[in-house]
Amino acid sequence: MRNGSTLDLSTGDRVRLIGVSTPKDGDCGAAEAKKYLVSTVMNAPVLVENPTEVEDRDDHGRLLVYIGTPVINDVGYQLMRRGLATPPDSWFDRYASHPSRAVYAEASKEAKKFTCRPTPERYPPPSKPPSTPEPYPVPSTPAPTPRWVCYYAPTYDGDWHNDVLCSNGVNSERPYLRAWDSFVTEAEARQSGREYERQLNEG
Repeated sequence: MRNGSTLDLSTGDRVRLIGVSTPKDGDCGAAEAKKYLVSTVMNAPVLVENPTEVEDRDDHGRLLVYIGTPVINDVGYQLMRRGLATPPDSWFDRYASHPSRAVYAEASKEAKKFTCRPTPERYPPPSKPPSTPEPYPVPSTPAPTPRWVCYYAPTYDGDWHNDVLCSNGVNSERPYLRAWDSFVTEAEARQSGREYERQLNEG
């Protein structure tokens, strides 16, 4: 594992996630991005997609790919949603036609930026510890229900009805949309995906 956007496969290939820029080692979020990538791909079959719209390798010889697993369709997209990666302008200028550019940009725009807590300063202990008041009981609050997000993620299997993937960060599903329609455009798939996302979140 190299960093949050580069890793070495068992095939010997070093791959770079397309359109993804993670913090450099030592910067805020670098360790978290790498940890997420490790936990996602370690001991799991890795699905590699090398789209024809993008050059095969970058200037460092790394294979430019989308990475997925049987559980997570697009690791780069999930890094964006968690605020652990951004879509660098320089990559977009060079690979302006990479298929997930718009999806990545939207995910990065909506994501809450990851921040690191400052390291607390160390002070010598006081000679006499102050008295501590009795704490008030804190009422418990139920954990928030994870929200579903549905986005356009074509399977390229010739069936336009399953080109939307929905995930709530724990589970994912690929609904079969517009079954009555013999030909589904990308715009129709995105619209039906948004409607399906609303149904999932409304219960």
